[in-house]
Amino acid sequence: MDQHDCDRVSMADYWKEFSTPSASVVEMMLDRGGEKLAALEQPEILSYLPDFTGKRVIDLGAGIGRYTSTFAKSAYSVFAIDFMNEFIEKNETINNLYKNIDFQCGDVTKLQRDNRSADFVFSNWLLMYLSDTEVLELLQKVLEWLDEDGYLFIRESCMGPSGDYPVRFNPTIYRNAMRYEALFASSAISCDENKSYGFECVMSTSVDAYAKVKDNRNQIVWLLQKVERNNGTNKAFLESHELQETYQHRVIGYQKMFGCTMFGDVLETGEVDVGTLDLKPHHTVLEVGCSFGDRSVDLAKKYGCKVVGVAMSIIQRRHAEKNAKENAMGPDQVKFEFADLLKRNYPNESFHAIYSRDSICTIADKMTLFGNFYKWLKPGGKVLISDYCSSTEGHSDIFRKYMKQRGYTLYSPVQYGKRFEEAGFVDVRVEDKTKVFTEALTTELNQIHKRRADYIGDVHKKDCDDIVSDWKDTLHLTGEGEQRWGIFCATKPSRPLT
Repeated sequence: MDQHDCDRVSMADYWKEFSTPSASVVEMMLDRGGEKLAALEQPEILSYLPDFTGKRVIDLGAGIGRYTSTFAKSAYSVFAIDFMNEFIEKNETINNLYKNIDFQCGDVTKLQRDNRSADFVFSNWLLMYLSDTEVLELLQKVLEWLDEDGYLFIRESCMGPSGDYPVRFNPTIYRNAMRYEALFASSAISCDENKSYGFECVMSTSVDAYAKVKDNRNQIVWLLQKVERNNGTNKAFLESHELQETYQHRVIGYQKMFGCTMFGDVLETGEVDVGTLDLKPHHTVLEVGCSFGDRSVDLAKKYGCKVVGVAMSIIQRRHAEKNAKENAMGPDQVKFEFADLLKRNYPNESFHAIYSRDSICTIADKMTLFGNFYKWLKPGGKVLISDYCSSTEGHSDIFRKYMKQRGYTLYSPVQYGKRFEEAGFVDVRVEDKTKVFTEALTTELNQIHKRRADYIGDVHKKDCDDIVSDWKDTLHLTGEGEQRWGIFCATKPSRPLT
């Protein structure tokens, strides 16, 4: 018997203890409060999924069918597989009224499906029962099963168990989130010499239900999309663990370097007036580019509203969540996620306001983004944004290189405002505040030099020099008139325009 077979026997023994004919939610979730948790988490989990209406769905580790029936109601077809016969039999008994479900008892590590035979693959608490090698092999199979631009949803217990059910032994592998992300990044399939596919993360966050009920923020979800990679290689993020440690060290150093948050909230000059949003305690606010969560926490504290902070990196999201916990802010007050806002699928009219500070410059397709803002806002809701801009005139080679290196797509303040109007917003206010930007950045650079003794032991000299050099480049380009800084406020009409 090889190691794989030994592991499967061990896992089968583990689950046989709970796979009784009754096969309850409590047993499936290994939690004595499973029924309450299931009622809380199921609508939340479903809110993170792409639209699967008319799609071909694979439900991996389907269990007793907590999600199978929901898929079957609107999907074109559902393939449900589980390791334990008792679970899949109960799933079939519950859902036999749906004629678009194919049930199978089997080991997902041995599952074979036709290439491009699925649009959406769903996995809820599965990978933690597989070895790293098995996870990688399964991920590569999923890439083959998925059609172009198909989605994979994954939810796992990280760093420890989710439930309180007593067990005799536990072979589960509780990886940290970074390890999973390294495995996702390492997955790729090649179609020919010049074409390969891998996964791109559309969103990631922790499960609110467990944070509320158990103060457990280690139930992590990821929505991945199959995307084409331009070259034939997909570099494995083997340095992920080292990066995590280095990054945490740098965060502390940067906070000392800038005196508060990582980038010092350089432009907290009072020019960006949050009061414009007229926030109320019952409001929900979307902050785009929340960095490490300081502004989101402050907004929730000051106005009593709920804030959903979207970080531009997964590591920023984790730090923001830590920030919220240190401030005793629960998910009903602040929630953080990483998301690609061109693909994230929030329900229409979810937010009373959208707020962003100098983050949208890195999102190229602003018309799609502003169209999403319009859909996500409630009637009468407002957008308040500050962002990097450009001059109207033709740009120099130096400025084009500067934008390319930083991944910026910049418009003049006037062009920026017109894109809001094209998206359907009214009462669009545009303010070119480049002079304020320049003054604030100059002041911050001077303060960095004055605080040098406080941070020099915590920030690598090269990191400091790179940031200072970057800001000096920005100051030079604003001085040349090529880079601008603007503040924008726009409103979604209270009723459709005629």
